[in-house]
Amino acid sequence: MHILVPPCAGLALFAAAAVALAAAPAWAEDDDEWPLEHDGKWYIPIDVGVGPAAHWFPAPYRSAVPELGFSVGTYAVVAPEIVQMLKARIQVPPKYQALVDRLDLEHEWHVRRAPLTYLPTHLVLSPPLPTQGKPTSAYGIAWDPLLLDLHVGLGNTEAPVQLLVGAGLPTASLTWLDSGTPQGGAQFAVGLGAQASAALTLRFTWAFSVSLEWRSDLRVSAPLVQDLSDGAATKQSWALWHVGTASLGVHFRLPTYQKVM
Repeated sequence: MHILVPPCAGLALFAAAAVALAAAPAWAEDDDEWPLEHDGKWYIPIDVGVGPAAHWFPAPYRSAVPELGFSVGTYAVVAPEIVQMLKARIQVPPKYQALVDRLDLEHEWHVRRAPLTYLPTHLVLSPPLPTQGKPTSAYGIAWDPLLLDLHVGLGNTEAPVQLLVGAGLPTASLTWLDSGTPQGGAQFAVGLGAQASAALTLRFTWAFSVSLEWRSDLRVSAPLVQDLSDGAATKQSWALWHVGTASLGVHFRLPTYQKVM
């Protein structure tokens, strides 16, 4: 068994550590010491997570070793008190009131909206490694535009160990995939779809945590360019793909105040 970590993932972890040390004075205060409201804005910290990731693409672009890269996750952390405030202020039609009444008011919400949606969530930088049993290669980018990403903690929000689940629609990707064989060929494809994820998070302080996440992307993939040799599979106009991603993320939170409404 070979464990491979791409250089870009090491650089990502180094960058995360550098930012964390630079922001350390702001994190010296406990989260409870930050006022919930200040100058007409609400306390909504930004969570930034970065770390190595492994991607499993469908055949013929799958080998014994997954495609490597790193993940970058950014989202706003909305406290239950703010959700309660929004619930009281928003006027909804009577037929939707029952849905609003079922909103989770016990856990923090993780929401990704503009401009955070413009940042990529995954980068794939995986050259072929024939000596390691990996003839395939992949290079690409994936992000979650216009995503409402709600993570609900199973258990107390303050617990040191948390299980977070989430879903998002839509997702988008641009990927170059090479099977490394004449039969499989290569393609540059655009993908649109949806994702679901589950993450086990170990929280050390309010500002620092480490997570292990699995994410499943179901996407409609359409090749923009195909390179097929003689005897290769027939050209496809589109295909339904499942792409699995496992990632290790180092998270730190930046204290910010934002206008809610």
